[in-house]
Amino acid sequence: MTFQFCTDWFSSHIPLWKKYLNTFAHQPDVHMLEVGTFEGRAACWLLQHILTHPTSTLTCVDLFEMTIHKQAGMAGLLHALPPLFDLEQRFMHNITQTGSANRVNTVRGKSSETLRTLPLASYDMIYIDGSHKAHDVLCDAILSWELLKTEGILIFDDYELALSPDPLLNPRKGIDSFLDVFSGQFTILEKGWQIFLRKQSTKHTRSNGEV
Repeated sequence: MTFQFCTDWFSSHIPLWKKYLNTFAHQPDVHMLEVGTFEGRAACWLLQHILTHPTSTLTCVDLFEMTIHKQAGMAGLLHALPPLFDLEQRFMHNITQTGSANRVNTVRGKSSETLRTLPLASYDMIYIDGSHKAHDVLCDAILSWELLKTEGILIFDDYELALSPDPLLNPRKGIDSFLDVFSGQFTILEKGWQIFLRKQSTKHTRSNGEV
């Protein structure tokens, strides 16, 4: 198989993904959601190593737009983009190379809108790697939390990323806000460049009769 990747921001995280997702590997009826898929590198890895059962699925949400703003924000991080970079076409090519395209649900649109259309408490793992703006990351996290099953894994990417001196344009403030407001509803498994959370049962979040 011949993949078409211009970047690799994922491979260094594979050891942690194996550590926390291997419990789902090769199991039936495992469903995962990726918010922000870009070229599909993480998606392809999931399809090849975790979501291998015929009844397991992956949903990928992305705008698939390489806007001038996004290209400017990623300046210096991309290895080399082709002059005419069709992000969605590249993503679809890579997914097809895995042989599992029939188990991928591709949702094109703004995550703030599309996440509201997905079934509640339906995903075993959700990976948030879309917009890097704090407000957008917080919005993605809040909406995704309702989609995640109890004991499911939520992964944030780019916690330590600082592309802008304005904290509102970086992920950290949005992630910290989520961790603060939803404190007690999860267990932090890892906290570094990526953050791994396990969603707790509601019975573990009750205090004085309240959730």
